[in-house]
Amino acid sequence: MTSLSSQERTVIQTLLELNYSVRAIARFIKRSPSTVSIEIHQVTPYKAEICMSLSKDELIRRMMWRMVYWVVIVLIVLVGCYLVYRSYKYSEIELVWWDYLLYIWKIVKLNRTLE
Repeated sequence: MTSLSSQERTVIQTLLELNYSVRAIARFIKRSPSTVSIEIHQVTPYKAEICMSLSKDELIRRMMWRMVYWVVIVLIVLVGCYLVYRSYKYSEIELVWWDYLLYIWKIVKLNRTLE
């Protein structure tokens, strides 16, 4: 991960307050948009002083928790998809309570798109 100078962090904070996009900020400080995006998402709302005070270990820990969070979300979605698929494929099998919740949620989403 590329480290930013304190001046660059201050510029990012100022441009964010002026509602600049991540790409515009990246062009302005001549850095990659992903570098700027990672820097912004380390602290929300973004404050340059807080980012400068965070240690690398703490930043890595935050990034790891964020990755774990999204892995769990993806697993929940995949399990939900599997359970809905199974309920259609094997309709004679008795379903457990979360299968019914997923099925109801799917019907509600379908009805919203048809309106």
